[in-house]
Parts: sequence; structure tokens; C-alpha cells
Amino acid sequence: MFSPPNPIRLAVLYIGRLLARLGLIEPERARRTTDLAWPRIVTGLARMSKEAIDVVMVGIALGTGAIAGVGFAASFWGIVFALGSGVASGTIALVSRAYGAGGTGGQAVRSSVLLVLALTLPIALLFWSLSTELIGLLSDDPAVVALGGAYLRYWVSACPSPG
Repeated sequence: MFSPPNPIRLAVLYIGRLLARLGLIEPERARRTTDLAWPRIVTGLARMSKEAIDVVMVGIALGTGAIAGVGFAASFWGIVFALGSGVASGTIALVSRAYGAGGTGGQAVRSSVLLVLALTLPIALLFWSLSTELIGLLSDDPAVVALGGAYLRYWVSACPSPG
């Protein structure tokens, strides 16, 4: 079965090979790094695309006030996302180390899940219960505050612990 080449992997590999040709890294390290990096790059692009699509869809459906509300809500949710993503990044390193040593990293994953939940759920509950008040700190437009508060509550219920 034919599978077309992955353009993102090829772009990262090309840069790695260029660095290897310049003598800055070993060719094998470029290949191994590419194999590890391209899925994270795709994940990052997908997350950024979600933000852009939210803005476009909300803007088309509800107008500029709603776009402002989404932007304000995203700034609060970014706090929770940063905590979850930070723990996830550390987990990746721990699991990689355990895997390299012949283990599975299962304890690191279990501990990280508990840590993310302990860090993010209280903040998410606070954002849910005070969503309108929090958006009100950033805007005095009642429509923006109402729409931003609703979006923040939606976001909290849709993904309570990112990472």
C-alpha cells in the first residue's frame, strides 16, 4: 500500500540534513530528532489552527464583540493550558528516559495525570464559577463580557485538564 511522504517530516529532515552537511550535528542524530520532533510540530500546528478556526467561526456567526470575548477567554484558559502542557512536556522526558532504560514509564504517566488534575481542576472550577467576572476585568462592554464568559465556561467544560 502506497503512503505519500509526510511533508512536515521531510521539511524537518531537510533542515537536519543541512545542519549535518554543515558539520553541526551527526546525520543519524538529525534523523532521530526528526522522527521525535515532527509529531510534536503537527500537534502544535493543530492547536494553533483550532484557535484560528474558533476566531473565524465565532466572528462569522456572532460578530466582533464575540471575537473579543473569545480572545479574553483564551487568555485565561492559557494559564490552565500552560500548566497542563508544562507537566506533559516533563512527562515526555521521563517516559523517554524510562523507555530508553528498558522500562515503560507507566509510573511517570500516572503521576503526571494526577499532578495535572490537581493543578488544573481547581483553576478550571474557579474559571467556570467566575467566568463572567473574570472577563469583566478585561472589558466593560456587556456583550463582550457575556459572550466571553459563556465561551470560557464552554472551554472549561469541553477540556477540563489540557496537557
